[in-house]
Amino acid sequence: MSEERSAERLFNAFFGKPGAAHQPPPPPGDIPPLEEMLKALVGIGERTFGRYAFSRDPLRGKFPAEEKDRLTVLANRCGREYAAKLAERYHTDRPEELAKALGMQVDYPMQPTGVTYVTFARFTPPDKISIYRHSLDKANDLLAQEPVGKVMGNLAVQQVLLAHELFHVVEERNKKEIFTRTEKVKLWAPWPLRNRSTIRCLGEIAGMAFAGELTGLAYSPFVLDVFLIYGYSQAAAFKLYQELMELDESLHAPPHDTGEEAPD
Repeated sequence: MSEERSAERLFNAFFGKPGAAHQPPPPPGDIPPLEEMLKALVGIGERTFGRYAFSRDPLRGKFPAEEKDRLTVLANRCGREYAAKLAERYHTDRPEELAKALGMQVDYPMQPTGVTYVTFARFTPPDKISIYRHSLDKANDLLAQEPVGKVMGNLAVQQVLLAHELFHVVEERNKKEIFTRTEKVKLWAPWPLRNRSTIRCLGEIAGMAFAGELTGLAYSPFVLDVFLIYGYSQAAAFKLYQELMELDESLHAPPHDTGEEAPD
């Protein structure tokens, strides 16, 4: 499978709206330069990225809009607080030093094996993190382009990916008390049984806040979703960019007095 088709498959499976797989890709001339998309994305706030993360969660239909926003605030707070705690405990905010302090084995294979989609990094419990050089090389090639590098500023992709995976290490080791694991939603079960599930996207939201706190990014690491996939498929990155911008616009549009709730 080509990189372009693999990236499209990733987009359709995880990024795209329902039916995206059946929509034709935009003509190449309709895709704006990467730096223009990034300039818009770095201005997006946490609320929008929280809604974006919830839109990927299998349990997204269980939450009204206001609850998604409330949980997003708490997940971001969780990520930043744990980043601060870790940095204070080990007297460093450098992800590689923190990984060593936590006893993690970090390797940099070229590509993952046994998967048919693009992935950038992975935490394998209990103590292994893999950062894939294939994605890093593509990202660094893009950053070497002056207009892109200027927008992304002090971005060190390797450090952000490692920091994000470190949050999942922290999450796993503190699963009895960390918010992203203790916050649960009630699901149906026959009486008298109880069925409560964790909310997967909270870990992703908190992981991005954690990574942003440690690396000092001036924008959300969620921007890397578009940036990294662009190296594999411009069309897939553009679709994701459009979705994020439409979501951000809808959340900031003035309410219409129609008597109906605004789309979630």
